[in-house]
Amino acid sequence: MGMNRPPPHQASILGLNPWTVPPPQSAGWSSSGGGGSSAAGVPASHIIHASPDGLQHPMSVGSLDSVTSPPLGFPTRPRLRPSTTLVDYLEPHLGAEDSRPITPQHGVTESPHTLDTDRGHESTLNFGVVVSPIGSGLVSENEAKYLYQQFLDRVSLTSGMFDPQYHTYARVSGWMPLFTACIYAASRYFRPALSDQLFVLASNNISKKVQNGDVDVPLIQALLVLVTWKAPSDRTSYIKLGLAVRLMFQLRLEFPAEVVPLTSSDDESRRLVDAERTVCRLDLSYSLMFQLPAGCHPSMLPTEAQLERWADSHKSHKVPGDAFKPFLSSLWEYHEDTATYPRTNLDLKHAPWTWEAKERRMYENLDKMRKNPEIQGVLRISGEILGRVQILKIVAIGLLQHGNQARGRAAHILSLTEDVSVFIKQLFETGDIIFWSDLWSYALLLPGLLLHCARHLFGPDEVARAKVFCNEMWRVFDQVPREFGDHPLRYIERSYRRLYGAFYRLQKGGEEPQSEEAGSGPLSAP
Repeated sequence: MGMNRPPPHQASILGLNPWTVPPPQSAGWSSSGGGGSSAAGVPASHIIHASPDGLQHPMSVGSLDSVTSPPLGFPTRPRLRPSTTLVDYLEPHLGAEDSRPITPQHGVTESPHTLDTDRGHESTLNFGVVVSPIGSGLVSENEAKYLYQQFLDRVSLTSGMFDPQYHTYARVSGWMPLFTACIYAASRYFRPALSDQLFVLASNNISKKVQNGDVDVPLIQALLVLVTWKAPSDRTSYIKLGLAVRLMFQLRLEFPAEVVPLTSSDDESRRLVDAERTVCRLDLSYSLMFQLPAGCHPSMLPTEAQLERWADSHKSHKVPGDAFKPFLSSLWEYHEDTATYPRTNLDLKHAPWTWEAKERRMYENLDKMRKNPEIQGVLRISGEILGRVQILKIVAIGLLQHGNQARGRAAHILSLTEDVSVFIKQLFETGDIIFWSDLWSYALLLPGLLLHCARHLFGPDEVARAKVFCNEMWRVFDQVPREFGDHPLRYIERSYRRLYGAFYRLQKGGEEPQSEEAGSGPLSAP
């Protein structure tokens, strides 16, 4: 793209409770809970719980009755418009005899975060001045400060969108759409009873800014926040990303083709880098998942080498997410080759797949990421999961290409899957796994789905190991607090429960191994 810079917490699941958070010191904050204590020594009476009339799951799902079905598949529904939620990715239909209906019995359940304009109703928004969550009375100033700090310290860490030294409370509270969006995102986990109201307020503030033609970088960031921390059943992400891309074009935001050394003041240089950081791959990722046109072309986004030079040029800013971006970019070489398999059938017999070389390169990328001293903690664990899931997908496609000839190497898939589980458990112990977006969360389910796709290659030992893995993951994800409502990890927990049932019945003889074509079928990955 352009040649110049554009103007413009750890606690163990088995011991201390990583879901426990201290309340802010202000009136009006209420919390309740049982015994025990938090990692910070706060009594468990301070564990946040949603109100009795809080968010509900969009659908209830039973167990898988039988697995005498076609390979793992996602529903192909007759509909007037394509789906723009990840619900069917996070909790997929496993086959013809799956007890989970392809669609909810009473029609598609609307997300509580869906605005009237999304349902085809005439908009009644009064486009005028934006409204503060404090001025509206939804939160006090102390609560707003607390929620914003939780957003910076924990919620936003893996997004790579924010610089804590630049996005201070004093600065961001003056950018009302972004401020309200950040407060909303934090409220999903720390004040779930308020999240719906804050979501509507943030959406209204964005709409007012757009309608008034008041476009800036924080407005784009506000849209990205609402997409990243949306409910899985929210159908507006594709639209919001399209708007974000248009606003990016309008502001002439470009990632520098050649990095120019920063010579301005620290605050000004952070402002310039903040604008560059806003140019991200979210639009491509969601478009690929939804199989809809993207607003950006991959050539418009920086390569791994460009991102390495970019991150190094402002290393003194010490923003961990910037050092992580080159690794995420490296995943695209494989992601673009594999992302539609097996959601759309791949011609395994006539599409040569040199998976061994790709697997080696991906391990090299992982090793490079590990050696970067700026990538630590949650980011490093997240990188291990995302990289190893990509390796698992590469290997699974390679083995499935060889059909029955690959039966002797099927144990390799199980070993890779068990390696991933180690890091998933580590991420759970931090408590920060709940802040992953639904897009990233789908990677947590992929190991189980790939095992199900490759089940025809397994002998009795591999089937037993697959059953153990799915059971472990079911138990791990079952620890997510229910008060978080429409949360991607709740869908994943239900999916692993059903996958465990599928392998249990397969082990008991409820399903015969499929033909070598059984590995094909709908599946995708972020």
